[in-house]
Amino acid sequence: VSRFLTRLQGSIQDENTLEFLQLLDEAMKLQPKRAKRVIRIIINSKGGDCDCGFAIYDALKRSGLEIETVVEGSAASMGAIVFMAGKVRMITPNSTIAVHRPKISQIQEKSGLEDYGLTVSWLKSMESRMLNIVLCEIEEKYKAKVARDIRLGKFYSAEEAIKYGFAHKII
Repeated sequence: VSRFLTRLQGSIQDENTLEFLQLLDEAMKLQPKRAKRVIRIIINSKGGDCDCGFAIYDALKRSGLEIETVVEGSAASMGAIVFMAGKVRMITPNSTIAVHRPKISQIQEKSGLEDYGLTVSWLKSMESRMLNIVLCEIEEKYKAKVARDIRLGKFYSAEEAIKYGFAHKII
């Protein structure tokens, strides 16, 4: 087994997303092709830019590596989405996972859009993508509750993260 460890710390923005994706590319090149290749990502992030979070999530999913994610502190918003890319998802006892709807300020900061219709359309699209990622990992009996929690915003303790299927184990 070939292992690689990295961290995703702080706000998920253009600059650190590029750095993270370059690091992932390097990890993929360094790992022997014949060995089982595992990358462990330790996350402590309050979230950030939706497009950046989805870019990291997609890159991890298509990397061909076995992804292990660990929350050490907080995985909120886009940090929680990146966390969900893990085939094995772990959380430390005092950590939290937070989910919520995308913020309207993000699209206005990024694009300067003042058009209400476009803003609402973007928010619905982002929310739908977030729900798709999260709900495909959540136990069927909790899907409606978690979807409601995302719409309202919710923090989950380590124990709740296990109960609802965000994480597989507390370490």
